[in-house]
Amino acid sequence: MNPSNDNPFGSLSSGGPAGGVGSGSPISAPISSGSGDIVLNNGEKKSKKGLLVGGLVALVVLAIVLVVVLIVLRPRISNQVKGRFNAFANYVLYGEEKNTEINPELDLSYDYYFVNNDDKVEVYDKTEELFGKFIAAYGDYSGEDLPGKQYLNDRIRGEKELLAFMRAFAFKNKITFSDLLAKFREGGKEGALAYAEQYYELPSSEENSYTESFLEDYDYWVEDVLGLLDFYNSNGCLVEESEMAACIIGKGNAELSAALTEKTNELERSERFLRRYDAMSDRFVLWVFVLNAQINDGDVSQYVTTVSDEDEEEEVIDE
Repeated sequence: MNPSNDNPFGSLSSGGPAGGVGSGSPISAPISSGSGDIVLNNGEKKSKKGLLVGGLVALVVLAIVLVVVLIVLRPRISNQVKGRFNAFANYVLYGEEKNTEINPELDLSYDYYFVNNDDKVEVYDKTEELFGKFIAAYGDYSGEDLPGKQYLNDRIRGEKELLAFMRAFAFKNKITFSDLLAKFREGGKEGALAYAEQYYELPSSEENSYTESFLEDYDYWVEDVLGLLDFYNSNGCLVEESEMAACIIGKGNAELSAALTEKTNELERSERFLRRYDAMSDRFVLWVFVLNAQINDGDVSQYVTTVSDEDEEEEVIDE
């Protein structure tokens, strides 16, 4: 079938039906050359590939313009703020109060100063002093509505909360299963619970996401420990700590053994939660590198990825 004879909109050539475009019209349609090119009304060919390449070039130029705009609009950090931050970062990482920029590469094999000295009061004192000076300087510069500022604000607040959390619990001996067992023998479940509730006290009324998270996980752990001890006690197996599980199994009761497995699994799960808080000084150092990448115009992506992987691992435990 000839398409020109069946066109419902009429022919574009002269002599077509009424309503068509005659030969005198300035409008004419491009036609295919059969080679993949476009033939314009004057007979010139325009390559489809040329059009595609031109479009890609335009997109690349647009992307470059957007990147430049984002760089220009990025919060500009003053030299004073950078200097205060660098003094804080150098002390946390190397124990030296210097204003020079730190090595932006996180070395997982390096023994950073704060991690090795997070049990010393004077180290917390100095860290808080230098961090406070940085925050004071940071609060003076403008740019509250610029892209990236909110992330930086959140990260600084998080680092401040983490430092306060570590300071509050760094010099408190961690309560153990054996501690609660001893209190359980002395005053039963109620006595052990009262001891556990007063063992860790909130350092202040100021909101702290790390403190709140820790105390919530701690409450779950206490509940699981006391539940297991109560189970042992109810079944006549509150004996030596190393022999309590064997006492239950030795009864040859399948239901008791299954209950023991369930309760010990619950306790192991809550213990995994608490172990996350054993490496808070490592996390503090990691966030120093994240802040450094943001403040000294580095690349924050590698550290954000590291933290995201860590958070995903914690979420798996939650399931």
